[in-house]
Amino acid sequence: MKRVIIIDGRKFSDLEGFYNLMDKTLRDDDEEIMGHNLDAFNDLLGGGFGVHDIGEPIIIKWINYGESRKALGYEETERYYRRKLEKTQFTDNYVLRRRMELAAEHKGRTLLDMITSIILNDETGHDCELIIEE
Repeated sequence: MKRVIIIDGRKFSDLEGFYNLMDKTLRDDDEEIMGHNLDAFNDLLGGGFGVHDIGEPIIIKWINYGESRKALGYEETERYYRRKLEKTQFTDNYVLRRRMELAAEHKGRTLLDMITSIILNDETGHDCELIIEE
């Protein structure tokens, strides 16, 4: 039987809160924190950090997904790209700037869309099934 990992959309209100929840949910070592970025989240899904073994198939049951839609929606996506732009060495990064503009217009992919895609992408070294409950 596959291990079930629960993500509760009521337990975070922004991207940093999501990363903190994933650290607590997918790791058994409270001392070391994974990098808080989408690549590190993908690494956690691959296993080997305590909760499930490397390559072990898991089921992610995302409850209160509608709450996550708010927390990781367009406003948080715009903030995400704004922070990335502030950290980049390129002053005129068209791609990041355009994605930020689209988020401000409530268009394009949200952080929730990106995270869901990472979970469902079986070409990245993990085997996850996703069950969504609004």
